[in-house]
Order: sequence, then C-alpha cells, then structure tokens
Amino acid sequence: MDDLLPQRFPLQITGWPVELMAYAYLAVSPPNMSQHFEEMAAAASNKNTGKKRIKFPELEERALQFILDSCESSISKYNKFLEIIRRRLRDMRTGGLRALSLFDGVKKLFN
Repeated sequence: MDDLLPQRFPLQITGWPVELMAYAYLAVSPPNMSQHFEEMAAAASNKNTGKKRIKFPELEERALQFILDSCESSISKYNKFLEIIRRRLRDMRTGGLRALSLFDGVKKLFN
C-alpha cells in the first residue's frame, strides 16, 4: 500500500529564494551601487528577519543571467561526474576493470 503514496522530499522550492536573488544582485552590481551592498549582503546571508524582498530592476536581467549561468555550470559538472560513474560501473559489470586490478596486483608484488 505504501508504494502508492507519492514521494515526498524535505525541500520544495516554489519560487526564487530571497537569498539567491540578493546574492545574484550582489555579484553583478557595479561599484557605484556600493550604498546598497550592505542591504544586499544582509539579504543574501539570510540576516534580514523580515524576508524583505530587495529589487533592483536595472540589475534584474544580469542577476537572472548570473543564476542561470551558475546553474548550468553546476549541471554540466554533475553530468560529467555521472558519465564517469556510468562508464566505470559499465566497465565493472563487463569485466573491463578486471585487467586493471590484476595489473595493480602484479605491480604491488614488485614494490
């Protein structure tokens, strides 16, 4: 009966977290916005208890592009890691790594 229950995960994101957007604003903001750095840093570090959403329309496009680029970069790294694991698992299943482990065993005899 438990198999019919939907999976539940401890974290569900239903929108942009305030901290993520604040960090992106901080990362892409030009030096002439230094008067807002403290406000952005507080929001990015979750120190503002009121969860006040900060908004800088002139930076929004660049901030969203920063988030997109960061996510795509992370996904790319994970995909490469998954490819390596899949290849290694496939090699283990087909015996491709057996020859390498035998070679390592022989090499240890001479060391």
